[in-house]
Amino acid sequence: MNILVDPQITAALIALLGVLVSVFLSVLTSQKQLKVEIQNLEKTIQAKYEEKLVDARLPVYQILWETLSLLSKNTLQTKLNEQEIAVHILDVYKKLENWYEASGILFSKDAYGRFTRLCASLDDYAKESNRHNPAYLAEIRKRVWDLRQVMREDMHLTPIVPRSINDKD
Repeated sequence: MNILVDPQITAALIALLGVLVSVFLSVLTSQKQLKVEIQNLEKTIQAKYEEKLVDARLPVYQILWETLSLLSKNTLQTKLNEQEIAVHILDVYKKLENWYEASGILFSKDAYGRFTRLCASLDDYAKESNRHNPAYLAEIRKRVWDLRQVMREDMHLTPIVPRSINDKD
């Protein structure tokens, strides 16, 4: 006798198939919901991390911003006219190094790159051959501008649209 012909067995197999499909769909739905929950949790953790990082950066970036103000257009021009530019540049360079030793760990990758380029420009300027080159002062100001823009991005602030490089402070 063929067992598939028996209506009770056929009904039981159809019911079993229905249960298996239902369980399979339930597992798929649960996995999809779990993935969504994990993604939401990761986003929440990332947002909290970013918030704490910005909170930690605020006071130390403020100090760096003030130090970078020592490289403003007016200050550099005044020091150049007074023949004190080399001493001033070295003094600022030392302040930047000290700041980095204490707080550099909070830099983003981009900010670190901009910072090191600025320090390299300051170091190059300190060399005798570049001391009276106004174009090099403009390069330093551009490096300051670039670093400040990245610092603003690190703090989730809108970047400033530049005027001309000669007008930047």
